[in-house]
Amino acid sequence: MLASLALVAMGLATTDVLSPVGWSATTLKALYTVGAVALIMVAASQVLQRRFRISGGMVTALAGVFLAGALFGLAATAIVAMLLMASAIAGTVVTGTASPKDSAWPMGQRLSIGLALVTIVVTFLSPFRVNFPGAHLAILALFAAPILHADIRRQLGADWADMVRPAVVPQDLMPQDRTRQSWMPQGWMLLWRVAAVALALFFMLHAALPERYHDALAVHLYVASYVAAHGEWSYDPGLFVFAVIPLAVDFLYAHVYLFAGEPAVKLLNYITFLVIVALIRGAVARRYGASAGLIAALLFASMPLTLVESASSFIENPLTMWVTAAAVIILDRGRSLTLRAVAAVMIVLAAAALSKVHGAIAATLLGLLATSLYLGKRRRSIELLGLAGCLVLAAATALSSYIHAYWISGNPVFPFFNNVFKSPFYQPVQFVDGRWINRFKLDLLYQATFHSDHFLEAYNGALGFSLMAFLGTGLVAAVIYRQMRWLALAFLAFICAIGFSTQYLRYFYPILPVAFLLIGLVASLYLVRPRMALVFNLAVAVVLCLNVYKLNAGGWIMASYDFRVLFDPQKAKRYEQAFVPEKSLLRLVNQLQGRSSRVLLSGVSSAAPLEGTALYTSWFSKDFSDSGTAAKSGADVEAYLHRVKPTFIVHRSPPEPSYAFHGLLDAEIGRLGRKIATMGSVTLYEVRLP
Repeated sequence: MLASLALVAMGLATTDVLSPVGWSATTLKALYTVGAVALIMVAASQVLQRRFRISGGMVTALAGVFLAGALFGLAATAIVAMLLMASAIAGTVVTGTASPKDSAWPMGQRLSIGLALVTIVVTFLSPFRVNFPGAHLAILALFAAPILHADIRRQLGADWADMVRPAVVPQDLMPQDRTRQSWMPQGWMLLWRVAAVALALFFMLHAALPERYHDALAVHLYVASYVAAHGEWSYDPGLFVFAVIPLAVDFLYAHVYLFAGEPAVKLLNYITFLVIVALIRGAVARRYGASAGLIAALLFASMPLTLVESASSFIENPLTMWVTAAAVIILDRGRSLTLRAVAAVMIVLAAAALSKVHGAIAATLLGLLATSLYLGKRRRSIELLGLAGCLVLAAATALSSYIHAYWISGNPVFPFFNNVFKSPFYQPVQFVDGRWINRFKLDLLYQATFHSDHFLEAYNGALGFSLMAFLGTGLVAAVIYRQMRWLALAFLAFICAIGFSTQYLRYFYPILPVAFLLIGLVASLYLVRPRMALVFNLAVAVVLCLNVYKLNAGGWIMASYDFRVLFDPQKAKRYEQAFVPEKSLLRLVNQLQGRSSRVLLSGVSSAAPLEGTALYTSWFSKDFSDSGTAAKSGADVEAYLHRVKPTFIVHRSPPEPSYAFHGLLDAEIGRLGRKIATMGSVTLYEVRLP
């Protein structure tokens, strides 16, 4: 560990990673306020626990629920709560109720399984015109129906009782953990608890801000808004390169978007971040003690990359939740995996594979690991038959999106590897972003830590310093401790599988929680002796401070924010218009023409919350790449408009230089359309072709 810390010190001294990003008087005041509120919440929860025998964690969670209602709205909070309750019930059905010989599965695992099942169902329904509020309420009712069974009610009642009453520290925990029964924990444990609550609050405030990320608005939220308006996802891949990629998380987002729009999507994404943190903490705590679990979870949660994923509507958090749940189930049970546990692993991995190609890679690695561990014991014929059925069903589910993509486009992983499959809907080349290649070397972790802008649209330090400081020691420890060895190999295999193609930090994110399971092992080794524990806690404190200092570095947009907009509608409106003015114009289009609109996006990529059809003027559209980019004159622009038949144009002026089409359109827009409204540099035109 000292060698890793020395590398961190060298990087800090020889690079510009310590350059401040996004810390103004306003943002610093917000950080200090969040820290003070977290301290008060932790102190109050401990007082209530001591005087009224109410779990301090439960008090903090209830406060979080009320805050979510205030920040995201009652409708968003209600639909997400209904989804979580239905998922918890479904997950309990899959894992079974507790017995005298076998304790109940942790709630984080059951939630992950239930959410995976809901996601699989809504994904299968996405091509059909049935995706309306009534149908999706029926889905929730179907998943919640097992609550009528007495055993399920008894199990959930026991879960509630465990959450309400103060936790009893098991006797097998390490000595330093047995002393944490006082009403106001002293020293390091108090610091870590306050830090945990402060990070949760800070992330929630970020998640409540209006969506600004173009990737989220161009793809994930647009899929949700389109499905909500049309009741189905049936997009022409010639107009949208992402039309047939695995979109399971986007369909889960559409499920809540139907009822409460963007705030519900962002709240759900934030909740999946909390589930990931709970999975890491619980897995490490059950094996190595509560202190190690809390530290591992904090080191993951404090990474700037984690904030970007949790503050946006990206899909990596749900995907990462399922990958983490599979890894934790495997870690908890090892060679004692039952067929039920294998089935649970396959459910979450199927959902991961339906979400992204990267999820399919993780599903392959962890699925093979779970199957190998299950077959490590001698099995009866009936058990082998059950395993075969489970694997066939999981594979059929996981591959369904890829089969559908092949049926529509001729490329099962469209648009990737189109140099092999040669789909007519994309150029016959390998789909890759040239900004994030040719950097897969032995110093990848060091470079990604101190030169993050080479691996993400972010500032240096976006990865944080947790992995640089502790991962090396964790990998060494995994070699010695057999229970972690196979997960470490799966982690490295995933990094290599992605890294050989592209070195983009968000693509590595789904497997990163496995690294923090290894770091939890490191924590347990250092926390056994007072002097070693002091050194380790000091190192963790330094790393956490560095991570918090660089929180705003996780994305270019993250450096500018103002939480005051959450409590002032007028400021919120101005805030959104300053960053993504096209959103207001697209809402106007929804009012004017609804889902029948066809909107040409010129110089902008954000399509949500549009209900109609987005016509991209970028590489997002194969049709534009073939025809629009060939425009040489105003007459060519007019001919292209006649071809795609837009009813409105959202145009940024002055035009972006990326495509000549935008400049030509800028010169002709007054002749081809009627100005309706302008927001900043973006104007909405109604198309009136000669």
